[in-house]
Amino acid sequence: MKKLAIIIVIAFISITGISQINYQGVVKSKSNLIKVNENSYKYYTVNKKDNTLQLFNLDNSLWKSIELSIPEEEWFDEILYISTTEFNPDSNVEIVFTTYMETYSNFFGDVETIVYDNYTLFIVNELGEEILKVDGGRTFDLIKDNESGKVFLIDVYTDEEFFPDYKKTFVYSLY
Repeated sequence: MKKLAIIIVIAFISITGISQINYQGVVKSKSNLIKVNENSYKYYTVNKKDNTLQLFNLDNSLWKSIELSIPEEEWFDEILYISTTEFNPDSNVEIVFTTYMETYSNFFGDVETIVYDNYTLFIVNELGEEILKVDGGRTFDLIKDNESGKVFLIDVYTDEEFFPDYKKTFVYSLY
């Protein structure tokens, strides 16, 4: 009976296989997985001190390091989208990201100063060439429609806390 149980376990293991989890290393910052084209996945990290985007292969090897040009007096906010195929037919990586700049106002006389953030959305390629800049741009959504092609939406607003009715959505098409 014991031999039969061992044979069944060995047969089960050989049929189903056993995968092993192997430690690959550590990335010393937050990273995100992305699909850069139809068949390729990468992960990325952003070094906010020097505004560098690093793209890694899944085996932890560096694929590309891209310097993001952040305007003076603005700070990097976040990466919204990365692709090699969505914005133009070349093989360059295109990055959608936002920056922000703090603005100080004293609308109410002697009341404390109000601080709010002004955002800017950029679409750039890996060579640093600016494809699109949207002042006030904060969010990005790409919609792929088989009938009308690709459309992307950018929400634009100033600080919602102080200007809740000032929000627009810009619509762009890609053909």
